[in-house]
Amino acid sequence: MANYNAANNTAQTVVVIPNVDSSNAASPLTWITEDCTIGVSSGADVRLVITADTDCTANPTIGSTSISNDSSSYAHINSSSGITFADSSASYISTYLKSNVGIEKDVTVTIESTGELCIGGTVGVGNSSQRPTGHVNGEYCQVTMKDNSSIVSNGGDINLYGYIKEYSKDNGSTVIMNSGTMTQPLVFYDYYGGTHSLVCVTVGTFPLNAYDFPCCQVKSRYYYQSTLNGIGGVYVSSKYYISQATLISSSSALFYITSGYIDIKYTPKTFGYTVVPAGTTTTQLTINSTCELKSMEVYVSSTSVDTADYYLPIPYNFNIEVANGSKLTISNDVKFLMGSGLTIDSGATATFDAQVLFYQENTGYIYQYVIGTSVTLDPAYLINNGTLTIQSSFGGIIDTTVAGATITTTTAYVNYLTEKEASKQYSTSDVLAKYNQITAYAGIYYGADRSLYSMQTKTANSFTSSLNSDSKGYWSGSTTSTYTEEASSSTCLLPGTRITMADGTYKPVEELKPGDAVMVFNHMTGKMDTGIVAVNTKEPNATDAFIMALNFSNGRTVRISMEHGFFDVDLNKYVYISENNYEEFIGHRFCAVKGNGSIEKEIVTLESVDTYYESGVFYSPESYKHLNLITEDVLSIGADIRGLFNIFELDENMKVIPELMQKDIETYGLYTYEDWAPYLTEAEFEAFNAKYLKISFGKGITTLRNLLIVIKKYLHPDIDIEEALRFIGRR
Repeated sequence: MANYNAANNTAQTVVVIPNVDSSNAASPLTWITEDCTIGVSSGADVRLVITADTDCTANPTIGSTSISNDSSSYAHINSSSGITFADSSASYISTYLKSNVGIEKDVTVTIESTGELCIGGTVGVGNSSQRPTGHVNGEYCQVTMKDNSSIVSNGGDINLYGYIKEYSKDNGSTVIMNSGTMTQPLVFYDYYGGTHSLVCVTVGTFPLNAYDFPCCQVKSRYYYQSTLNGIGGVYVSSKYYISQATLISSSSALFYITSGYIDIKYTPKTFGYTVVPAGTTTTQLTINSTCELKSMEVYVSSTSVDTADYYLPIPYNFNIEVANGSKLTISNDVKFLMGSGLTIDSGATATFDAQVLFYQENTGYIYQYVIGTSVTLDPAYLINNGTLTIQSSFGGIIDTTVAGATITTTTAYVNYLTEKEASKQYSTSDVLAKYNQITAYAGIYYGADRSLYSMQTKTANSFTSSLNSDSKGYWSGSTTSTYTEEASSSTCLLPGTRITMADGTYKPVEELKPGDAVMVFNHMTGKMDTGIVAVNTKEPNATDAFIMALNFSNGRTVRISMEHGFFDVDLNKYVYISENNYEEFIGHRFCAVKGNGSIEKEIVTLESVDTYYESGVFYSPESYKHLNLITEDVLSIGADIRGLFNIFELDENMKVIPELMQKDIETYGLYTYEDWAPYLTEAEFEAFNAKYLKISFGKGITTLRNLLIVIKKYLHPDIDIEEALRFIGRR
């Protein structure tokens, strides 16, 4: 191998047959000690194979395939190993690592356009729960690189189904793709099966949120003339569905680059071992190019799905950096999940042409397997030290660490976003999809004291960063509003909206007072009932507010501003209809009453929505304990109270299922008034069913911080949120 280039220029193929010391398999027996070139003559390649009779000449076939070990493929397909990663422990490595070739310090292996480096391995599903999937789960080969060694492709291909690893941590070894194609597994950590995936698609959310490409564990650089392909695989009905997603390329790709390069560095939780991520595994992507973040298409069953039709998830362990002189454009909707983030360096530019959402709260179900319930993730971060332009709806908090950075928004900007996430694993027994609604609001650290403020919505804003006396960055510029006012969207009814009273008569919402007897729906009994108005918040006078006139099939129209909640019969829960999602609910069925004195329940359909702008004062009433009211004969829910409803499973009669409610109580527990005594009166604790908030937090429906922001806004403006977080968090 050392003299392959100089001594044998006519060589066509070098096959490295299995050759390791099983007592120390991670240390190579074969070393490349001098610079060499693969591909001096046409068709030359080097193949590391897992068995002596493996040809290792082709990538797996895209589409469905039977579970078999095709000797011509770089990757064997294995659905029955029941292990997470074949290198997740020393004992696994001694069992599954079959070939390990080392590259000595400062040595360069060059792959020319006619050459190919093939590192064979076994991929498939992890265990009976199918997580992870598409990873190395059986016999594999490896290239191990010492200090400052490199593999350089000048047009040749690298097909990687085992591993490329560092001999010592962060030793400067690199893979440089000047041109040519690198193909390696695209691993999914949260695949819950075909049924779950298809229900997610029906709900309107991409079914995979945790993915990575962990087989290359040295720093890899992809120039715009090169391509990075990810091979993903899922097991459905005795078939393994294989998809190829183009991750980096100058043609259509997830990261579409037209100049420069992108660096990627995967860092495992424990050096030398690949495990299911647990909060400390990181993947750093540094953009040194003109780049557009687009989409990828993968199989989730017999059906492929494209992230262009959903929010593209940026996984919790991804850190994306836009380097000095580079430009990033986000052209499809993107959500940065908890733990992930984006940094725009000084001299770099980013433009958000599509909706971009940075999660500020836990998303409940989706990470339970991936990171475990004991790991706490930080809110997704956005650090802008360069130039940021926002030309669509945006949710997240923008920080800075330098002076001279800028933020610009156009009139198309809206200062909050919502998205849906699965609240459970869906199975064939599910009649309706259950999901949590995640909301993030736009905020910046404004002024030298770094108070959190919100940028004005639908406005051409302009902000510039400075450093305060503590050398911390802050923003100044256009008019702002306090973040606590924006941190929970106001669900508002227009004056003149009729509320059904307990006797069946109507009263305009602006005349409604606390203590008034109104008609409500009692979800404990599954029947209409009488309730008491707890609050009727009068929202501040708004200029040019976006109004939605919801037209139902019973001839009723409910006019709302910002958003308002209604009981969606098709989803069997309350949903908030807003300017960002109202089109999604046209055609859905909702709970109503016949009206004009009758409290008989009926089902109506949202037929159309008219929109316009109007200035004025708006109202937001809530009932004691039940929280809902009858609004223009349609069952609705009040303002800013996510997490106080949709806590328990309901039956077909909209009644809480007692057995499942008791199971939730046993799982998560209940609060007592003493847990909240410094921050709520006993009457408030009872009125808003605060004892059930432990269940709401546990299921990821809302967060303690969000509830405290609402309490500060409406009930107790003097509370210290950080102090309350510490006090209640210990209960």
